[in-house]
Amino acid sequence: MNSIRRNRKPLSSSSFNLNAPESLEPRMVLDSTVVFNELFYHPLDNSPQVEFVEFHNQNAVDVDISQWRIEDGIEFTFPQGTIVPGGGYVVVAADPTAFTPQPEGAILGPFNGRLSNGGERLTLVDRNDRRIDFIEYSDGGEWTTAADGTGVSLAKAVEDTTSQPSRNWTSSVQVGGTPGRANFPQDLTPPADTIQMLVSLDSEWKFHDGGSDLGTTWRNVAFNDVSWSGTGSNGPYYAGNAKLVGATADAIPVVAATASTFLIGHDPINSANGNGLSGNAHVAQPASGTMWMSTGTFFGFEPDTNPEITYDLGEERSIDLMKVWNFNHVESASCCLNRGVALADILVAGEDGVFQLLIDNQAFDKAPGENTDFSQEIALGGVTARYVKIDVDTTNGVANFGDALNFVGLSEVQFLTRPPPVTQNWQSAPTHITSARHSISTKTRVARH
Repeated sequence: MNSIRRNRKPLSSSSFNLNAPESLEPRMVLDSTVVFNELFYHPLDNSPQVEFVEFHNQNAVDVDISQWRIEDGIEFTFPQGTIVPGGGYVVVAADPTAFTPQPEGAILGPFNGRLSNGGERLTLVDRNDRRIDFIEYSDGGEWTTAADGTGVSLAKAVEDTTSQPSRNWTSSVQVGGTPGRANFPQDLTPPADTIQMLVSLDSEWKFHDGGSDLGTTWRNVAFNDVSWSGTGSNGPYYAGNAKLVGATADAIPVVAATASTFLIGHDPINSANGNGLSGNAHVAQPASGTMWMSTGTFFGFEPDTNPEITYDLGEERSIDLMKVWNFNHVESASCCLNRGVALADILVAGEDGVFQLLIDNQAFDKAPGENTDFSQEIALGGVTARYVKIDVDTTNGVANFGDALNFVGLSEVQFLTRPPPVTQNWQSAPTHITSARHSISTKTRVARH
């Protein structure tokens, strides 16, 4: 995980930002170079002895994790003198003696409890009770299902990434995983997840709606269903859950917004309450009351050389997209469009307010200075968070597109979540039976209602 590049200073108490509370701290970054790297949570024979959790030191120097703990799903305290070498690994197993041959490096254990086959939350805590890293894996949804009982482990595709997004994880290419060593040797690449659609939303079904119990023979592949209804029609039956065709993402309301600084009339909440939007088009004028803008290094104000803005969604939500309309103010001076954010880190936090880096060095599109929909969609991968922080990158003086006074601003930011899967429910009289068939290659999948 990349570390945050700069120090923070307390918020100014100047009149222009008296209502802006202090930024949520601390961040879970500096110590989180030791992270979850591999989980063997559902062995092929469901034997608990070979379950393990592997941690990877993303740093180049050794890290002492004595008295650190694993909490939540399982429990384990690292003994005194436990060192994770720079770039190395440490394995905590349900039964350290069950591995033949023994993994490379340290293998510790046993841990208390069992890793859940269906998914759970695991947390790494240091000796000062500070949360260092966590993962909340699953055997479905956006998580790969290949590690669920097939004999391979759940492994990070790239070991120097964060642990929370499901997109950072895949299945091992080796049965039993790779405890104590690299998940994927350099001469191997992790396989891409293969998704095979068995039944699409518009598949054709045949059904028998006579109301009588047909027994079980109709479930056989060779059953002759020529007399059944539905040939050439789309029946309202789905394989598992399906998303509605044409469904759009739902907006998540922002209940509050805070920033490092802001000019009078350019409060942070102005960038999240729809002010300045006409439909999806942003009105380029006026900036006051419709956008957020920092004080920059404007004469008379406390310089804001590390601008950032934080949005509070009121509760933890699953966030798929962030839509951004960059600073779109147009005046006679050509400077104003240059006040948009050029580059920033995206950080997220749950109810505890502990921020973690989600996206490093996200580039933002410059606004056109026109009354159009120039919004930029940034995928957040369904991350669960209450707070989202846009931490403007000021490395080498880069914050905006060239405004001399170092103003930084945003016109509008929206957060969206995809609609959850929906299932078609049939409600029939207790004595009424409907049977449905759908053929897939040489196998038949059946649904009975």
